[in-house]
Amino acid sequence: MTNIVKIIFARLGGFLVFLILLGLANFLVDDIAFLNKDILLFLNAQIFLLFLITIFFLVGELLNHVKLPFNLPAPIFNAIGSVMLVLFIFRVFGLIESFVDINLPFNLLSIIAYPIVFFIVLVFGYVSIFTGLTGKKPKVKSKKKGVKWEDVGEEFKLAFYELAQSLRRAFSKKKRKR
Repeated sequence: MTNIVKIIFARLGGFLVFLILLGLANFLVDDIAFLNKDILLFLNAQIFLLFLITIFFLVGELLNHVKLPFNLPAPIFNAIGSVMLVLFIFRVFGLIESFVDINLPFNLLSIIAYPIVFFIVLVFGYVSIFTGLTGKKPKVKSKKKGVKWEDVGEEFKLAFYELAQSLRRAFSKKKRKR
């Protein structure tokens, strides 16, 4: 239960720190030369979207920490949060476009990007949930007896093992004759 409380405080605390910094920047915009009013107006206009992104990712992360079947909605929240994040990124590109007077086809790209991002995050979210159910983890044999693998995730173990095997095969080949 403490992990859930830490997640809530970390995510909402991070958003609160952002709001405090944005408020300070709004207050000091006339006093500090490097603060751009257009960027502050943009961020002020995007507060609600950023809050929604924070909430959707928070709910998705909280649901990822509970057991099946209660974690099944997590990929949906993560997918919606991801689409909103892509929307925010496209809006940032629109702001940059207004500064440099370049017209890029973000409208066409966004029509394609939103469903692709939603689908990819949703599919990988459910794949991660259901592959976690199998309990099959890669077994890695370590020839060194002094290595402790308890703190290393199984994926990293397998990746390091495969990397070591590839390097061993690459360097053990006989030199070719010229």
